[in-house]
Amino acid sequence: MGQTRSRLWLLAPALLLFAGLWIFLFRGALFSQPSPFESAIAQDIPDSRLLQKEGQETTLRTALRESFERSPQVEHILVSFWATWCAPCVAEIPTLQEKRPLYLSKGLEIQLINFDAAHTSEDRAKVKAWLDEHAPVLSTLFDPQDLLIQGLEISALPFNAVVDRNLKWVWGDYGTLDFEKIEKEFIYRRAK
Repeated sequence: MGQTRSRLWLLAPALLLFAGLWIFLFRGALFSQPSPFESAIAQDIPDSRLLQKEGQETTLRTALRESFERSPQVEHILVSFWATWCAPCVAEIPTLQEKRPLYLSKGLEIQLINFDAAHTSEDRAKVKAWLDEHAPVLSTLFDPQDLLIQGLEISALPFNAVVDRNLKWVWGDYGTLDFEKIEKEFIYRRAK
């Protein structure tokens, strides 16, 4: 009885290690759920009413289509959803401003969509002043009723997505923008 009990004590850690390894390796099959952004980019681009910086109404589809028409070399548009209260969003906008000439020359345009300052003209004026100082060449749209963020079921900011010329979402991710990943997927891969 004593030897059997000691063998069980020796076997227990090995079984726990095996179970942990099995769960680690096969957790995707066990707990598979779509990644958080898949629900947003699985949808078509909605025709929610947006406002341009100057106050004219447009939709995201229209703005993206016009951007592709203006720039035939553009193959993708990086759409960055942001708000001034979102510190990571605000931190990445100057980098987007800085990288835009390189990205544009390689076929990637940038479109910002602001969610916090579109409710009143005073709010928009404050965001426009901030953008004029930190990102004067980046195109920005405002979502006056938060219909776009709700329609796409975006649950957190920052959220960044990429649209192709067919106006289909091809990539999306929550959190601070991974510039290396964007460049690898949409800049340098295209150059090869």
